[in-house]
Amino acid sequence: MPYPYRREDLFALKELLKYDLIEVLNARISKNLNYKAQLLAKEQGLTSIGGSDAHTSFEIGRVQTILEDCASLDDNDIRKCLLNGEVRIVGTEMPFHLRILSTSIGKYKRESFTSLIKAGYRIALGR
Repeated sequence: MPYPYRREDLFALKELLKYDLIEVLNARISKNLNYKAQLLAKEQGLTSIGGSDAHTSFEIGRVQTILEDCASLDDNDIRKCLLNGEVRIVGTEMPFHLRILSTSIGKYKRESFTSLIKAGYRIALGR
């Protein structure tokens, strides 16, 4: 399950039970939300993974899930390593100003320069 606390509408526990893995470190999410995901993974006994969630080139590789002692890079072996929790998560969240920059670049690419200005104005006003 990618970033379980990112959305305002929290998922139902029955939805969580559909997943074998939970993302507990996402570079584009705050430390607080990542920490909540870590607690949830422990409570539910789910394997923890991490990811950069890169939307721009400067975000690539910021967080990585490293396979530990995986027999091979065969799909089945990778799946076994992940499900058995034979992973190590390395990396850290991006600073707030870089998350804003990344979000702004994405908004500009998807919409227009005007949308970028409006988004910046809303952020500046705290809306």
